[in-house]
Formats: sequence, C-alpha cells, structure tokens
Amino acid sequence: MRAVKDVVKRDPTLRIFVKRIGLNVPMEAIMDVFETFGKVLDVEENTNVGLTRSVFATFFHQDAVHHALTHAAPIILNQEPLKILPWRAYDEPDSLDAEAAGGSRRYVSFFSLL
Repeated sequence: MRAVKDVVKRDPTLRIFVKRIGLNVPMEAIMDVFETFGKVLDVEENTNVGLTRSVFATFFHQDAVHHALTHAAPIILNQEPLKILPWRAYDEPDSLDAEAAGGSRRYVSFFSLL
C-alpha cells in the first residue's frame, strides 16, 4: 500500500490544497468532509504554522478532485468556509511570477480532470 501512496501522491491531478481549517478540528473530521466527494487516500497537514491550518488531500480518482473543486455550495467545517484549491508543487512558479520572469503563463484547467 505504501508504494501505491507514493505513486498517487506524485500525480498533482489527484490532490487538492485546503485552507482555513481551524486548529481544533481533528484530522478525522477533515477526512470525513472530503469522503463525500470520493475515496480519500490521505490527508496531510501543512507544516506551516498560522492562525488557521491547511491540508493536502489526496484522492484515488480525478472525479473526486473535480467534484471537490467545483462543488457549488461552500464547504463549512467548524463554522468556517473552507478554501479549496488545486494542488501545486512548492517549486512550481505562480503563473504571474513566470510571466514577470519572461516565461509564459501556465494555467490549470479543471475540465482536463473530466
């Protein structure tokens, strides 16, 4: 199972980044919220410390990622709306930074997940 996790985690189309999670919310509650979109492989806590925390959620299927990113109603956890974004590697430049450095803009299409 460890080998499967390593392979899946390398695929950015299977991951999302979630912000605005309260510090007192247990990881089980976070996983339960995202299980409604599809089978969750793993939820990892972002190690940056702040007033709220963020996590990386990894799903088994791209459909689950698509549903989480395009969910119409806000997802509320502990009376706080969550901000859900597509996962992006730390070393991947922001599209605006790349353009300022003379590079081209890079876009993530949610429709490519279909």
